[in-house]
Amino acid sequence: MKDIDIYHLASQVLGDITHDLNESRYAELGGELTLSWCTEEKFGAYASSLDEVNRTGFYGGHFV
Repeated sequence: MKDIDIYHLASQVLGDITHDLNESRYAELGGELTLSWCTEEKFGAYASSLDEVNRTGFYGGHFV
């Protein structure tokens, strides 16, 4: 299996999991789970939510 095949398969599997979680969990909460890819060699995490007055809260970080 070539690297590009592994990347494609990983993208498909993680995309399917993300889609299933959105339909089964996040939709009923009015939220959305997203997955993003980039070519930079780093790992990052980000989350946000709306508080009572609809201001966006931010939680995030990047790991190199």
